[in-house]
Amino acid sequence: CPTATEGECVVGSATGALHAFELETGRLVTSVKGAHAGPVHVVAEGPGGRLLSCGKDGAVRLWSRALEPILEHPLLDGIARGLALLAPQPRLRACDWSSDHGLLLGTWASELLLVPSPNVGGEPRVIASGHAQAASCTRSVELGSRPISAACCARSAAPPTAVDCEAEGEVGGAVRALATPPEEFALGLAVSSGDDRMLRVWDLKRGASVLSQPAESAVTSLDFDASSGESLKVNEVLGLRLSAALAGGG
Repeated sequence: CPTATEGECVVGSATGALHAFELETGRLVTSVKGAHAGPVHVVAEGPGGRLLSCGKDGAVRLWSRALEPILEHPLLDGIARGLALLAPQPRLRACDWSSDHGLLLGTWASELLLVPSPNVGGEPRVIASGHAQAASCTRSVELGSRPISAACCARSAAPPTAVDCEAEGEVGGAVRALATPPEEFALGLAVSSGDDRMLRVWDLKRGASVLSQPAESAVTSLDFDASSGESLKVNEVLGLRLSAALAGGG
């Protein structure tokens, strides 16, 4: 779960530690042992240039660039209220920050939580309680040169059972990756993927899934190309392009 910032790369470990390395030399700059009480699954950019980390212990931590813990921040208050909406002792598997909308959190239990940015206001809400049973899209949109319609949305209205997941080589129902476009493009969207092997596009204002597409294989990494704002990297491979039409709703 590396995050590159100001010439350094910050990674989380299976032992709950955070490590900052110098990108050019690979030199270990600093370490924080016991940052989490279990494996760290994500280190991500946070509000005001700070860093966010989350993991199996269900905690979300806020850090300075120097990996100093930040214990008081309006976002942390919202996170505490939001985590109370999830299943007991949630295991956090994915997160992504957008100052326009807030913090998205994905869990091993297939839940998707949105904690609004303090700049936006509002209460946290659970967008999905089962990634595989998110609402199907109801209109056709363009994803690159390929038209995507309701015909290729969720495979079933019901969530996959343990037998279904086992038969398809999937394990559990975790939300494994989240991404929002660069803020300057202001698309109001987020993309998620999980063990259901579906790529889902979310309208963050409505808290609804507007597009679903099966992925060819398990997706563990999502990121947007900063130069275009619409090109989405899936497992580090530049692929899908989100049409601006998605931002219009409907």
